[in-house]
Amino acid sequence: MNPEDFLKDLKKGTKSGFSSGKRAALTVSISILFFILVALSTSIGYSTQMFLAGIEYWLPAISFTVIGVYLNGGLTEIIINLVYSVSIGIIVTNTYIQFRNTGIRARNFSGIAPGFLIAGCTGCGIGLLSLAGLTGVVAVLPFQGTLIKLAGIILLIYFIADIGKPELCTIPS
Repeated sequence: MNPEDFLKDLKKGTKSGFSSGKRAALTVSISILFFILVALSTSIGYSTQMFLAGIEYWLPAISFTVIGVYLNGGLTEIIINLVYSVSIGIIVTNTYIQFRNTGIRARNFSGIAPGFLIAGCTGCGIGLLSLAGLTGVVAVLPFQGTLIKLAGIILLIYFIADIGKPELCTIPS
């Protein structure tokens, strides 16, 4: 692939997620929700307890985990998680546009949701590994798993460029 074409397609794919007010709102909403999910996944036990304790504990749980991400990885960690979350927001919005333009129903869209969840939590939060008993795996990763996060961002950027302009792309039935 030609680098100029790649950058052009990446620009088209990124702009498509923000091309109208509805799309921008959808992209930003998904990005914020995904960022919160990634932050909460860094401390699954705490997050679960706080969310089960009642709605009044949800905001403190979210703020505590976001502050924890900052304290553990600094501003770099926050920026990486933001870039990852915005990339996911763009991809979900563009995929929804493709599904809508081809007539595929929204219930079919929910089938890919676990893939986004697992990719995000493995790439950024890595918190779901503790559920599988693999808590120590993160400790042996160099740079606290930052290389995995960067690899995930590179794959997402490639996917955004591959989508290009979703209005013109089709999904074979």
